[in-house]
Amino acid sequence: MTDHDAQPLEPSLERAKTELRTALDEACSADIEGADTGELIRVEEVLAIANEAAKAAVSVRRRLSRDRSAGGRTSSPISSTSRELLDGDGVRWSVFEVHP
Repeated sequence: MTDHDAQPLEPSLERAKTELRTALDEACSADIEGADTGELIRVEEVLAIANEAAKAAVSVRRRLSRDRSAGGRTSSPISSTSRELLDGDGVRWSVFEVHP
């Protein structure tokens, strides 16, 4: 796999890592001792975001590793295990299959 082939995956990895870092920072800064139920629900939601970002980062890293071990024999930078979607608000989403 050449550096040029990996380029489409690198922005996805950086986005996932940034989202993970942001969500973990927010969750870890919460005052759990003084938190009411609403605050605890918010922490739970932020941790769910962190969980999804971590899964996305793992998925992209596995794809990079798999592509590198294939020796550049990949035919396309986007595999059949990923999709780009456009929601009703016009927001573009990159969706990746994740294997635990």
